[in-house]
Amino acid sequence: MKWSTAPIALLLIYLIYGTFLSRFDLRIIPGEIASHDPQGFHDYTGVINIHTNQSSGSGSMSEIISAAQESGLDFIFFTDLNSFENENRAYAGYHDNLLVFVDGEFTFLNSRLLNLGIRADRDLSGPGRAQVLFGDLLSQYPRNEDQGMLFLAHPMRKKFRWIGDYPPGLDGIEVITEWSFV
Repeated sequence: MKWSTAPIALLLIYLIYGTFLSRFDLRIIPGEIASHDPQGFHDYTGVINIHTNQSSGSGSMSEIISAAQESGLDFIFFTDLNSFENENRAYAGYHDNLLVFVDGEFTFLNSRLLNLGIRADRDLSGPGRAQVLFGDLLSQYPRNEDQGMLFLAHPMRKKFRWIGDYPPGLDGIEVITEWSFV
């Protein structure tokens, strides 16, 4: 067989093999045991830890909200880095069917923390007060619910790894830390 006919022969074998396989049901999980939402429960799709062009991101809040709506997301969390200003709180709330949260990601010691759902803004009025607040919050559990939840952000990035035992006040760890689209 010449080299010029080899690709054609491989294509034919591939098509014949594909036709043969298409006759069989190759589902790994049968449809009758597929997952369904239990009555009263719903799956919500969203993104946590979004940075805008006001910190390390590339889009404005309005642009990101539009993109999230076009993508069919149910919620998003804006978490601009070390943002102590409250002017963006006006974006929080529903934008058609998209629920928008405006929270923050903060530098703490050698790591980064996501502080989601904080309602006690007076404690985040500057870097020094934020460091004291996070030190206090990480040392106690349970805590007042208006102080939000704390998640360790970017735990796999070399320069943001937590050193030592996890504190009792940490509510969770970010699992997928980097995802970008071109």
